Amino acid sequence: MKNLKILFSLLAFLPVLLNAQVSGNAQQQGGAQENARAVLPVSLSDNAVILQAEVLYNAQPTDYLAIFAVSQEGETIEETNNFMNQRINLFRQGLNAAGLADADIFVDFISLVPQYEVVVDKKKRSKTANEVPIGFQLKKNVHIRYTNSALLDKMVAAAAAAEIYDLAKVETNVADVQKIHATLKEEAGKIIAQKVKLWNGFNLKTTPVSVGENFETYYPVEMYEEYAAWSSDASQLSSFQQNKLNKMGIKYANKERTAYYNRLPYDQFDVVLNPNFTEPPIQFHYKMQVKYLVENNELAAKRELENTRQREREDQIRKEELEVRKIQAANPPKNR
Repeated sequence: MKNLKILFSLLAFLPVLLNAQVSGNAQQQGGAQENARAVLPVSLSDNAVILQAEVLYNAQPTDYLAIFAVSQEGETIEETNNFMNQRINLFRQGLNAAGLADADIFVDFISLVPQYEVVVDKKKRSKTANEVPIGFQLKKNVHIRYTNSALLDKMVAAAAAAEIYDLAKVETNVADVQKIHATLKEEAGKIIAQKVKLWNGFNLKTTPVSVGENFETYYPVEMYEEYAAWSSDASQLSSFQQNKLNKMGIKYANKERTAYYNRLPYDQFDVVLNPNFTEPPIQFHYKMQVKYLVENNELAAKRELENTRQREREDQIRKEELEVRKIQAANPPKNR
């Protein structure tokens, strides 16, 4: 009997378990938000309709560019430049050991500026504060092109060995963008053709009058969202308790923010090519819109028949006028 009670209890919660969804800290931090995409406005016209197709293509990067920022200070320009070159050369050696060629490494000069400090000049009856030069600051960036994403960890380790800790940016590229654009156009054309066929099935005739298109490209570096994975109970305290804690002096913990890759949502697209991935892709978004004149088939047939008859009547009138001119040309009036 006890086992039956447990079984019935599990069955009671089964619908809840089946409908449960996985959510992460980003959703917990942001809280529940209304989904504006749930609103679907529809505009109708008596004689025109705009059919559109939206296609998304997830492309895996074919090569990468990592940019490391290097800063060096020194008392003289020569000393500063020597220290900088030593670190960059050590970094280059580590990159070569990881399998990267010198041709894939470029050092980009950024700036060389003097540094100053304030020195107080004390005199018998006065004091003055003057800025005086104390040295120089040199900044360079190291650009590294690579095709194997797994090499980035080795690059970071080589940079740390050279006391370089600033990975400024990682850019991604994809080869043969024109081929991707052609694929997107082809898929969009198929979708439009399917929608036209659907409209024609409503006893309607569709005639295209104009077309428009647009491309957008979204790189991974643009698609990361930040959030803070922590919560605080301070909001639950009364004003008296909060004031008491403030008087004591609260030493707050360091709450770091983190980020995650947030792809474009798939629900707005007619077709998503290469939807599954592990490494963040480069997302190509293509939208095509075609404007069609729409008529009832019977009315369109009547209009075309009337137009045909009108053209026939006009042709007949032109023929009769031509015959009259021929007769008049053959029988010119005689001079009296």
